[in-house]
Amino acid sequence: MAQDNGIALQWFLEARCQGYVEAQYMLELVYFEGQGVVQDLVEAARWLRLAANQGYAKTQYDLGVKCSKGEGVPQNHAEAARWSRMAAEQGYADAQCQLSRKYFIGDGVERNPAEAMH
Repeated sequence: MAQDNGIALQWFLEARCQGYVEAQYMLELVYFEGQGVVQDLVEAARWLRLAANQGYAKTQYDLGVKCSKGEGVPQNHAEAARWSRMAAEQGYADAQCQLSRKYFIGDGVERNPAEAMH
């Protein structure tokens, strides 16, 4: 079967309307990469934030990364640390590593090597 990004987008939108958080994450990827739509980092971040606000650890971590880099959202290291912390507290390993690094160097949080080791 041939890939049809337009049909995929329609299904993601339908699933999103039903509250399916993974569909919101997929919409973020569609807009971030410009697959079947015009690339739009702000729209991508909007979908990512919707999923992150529902407690989806992967998207909380990804939103933290976007906040660190200023991709689709204003660059804000404290906000990045806040999203990383939410994902880390759910056991998301990438976020735990990211948060540890932030505490070790003082990126968006007060430098705290003991907390970094935690």
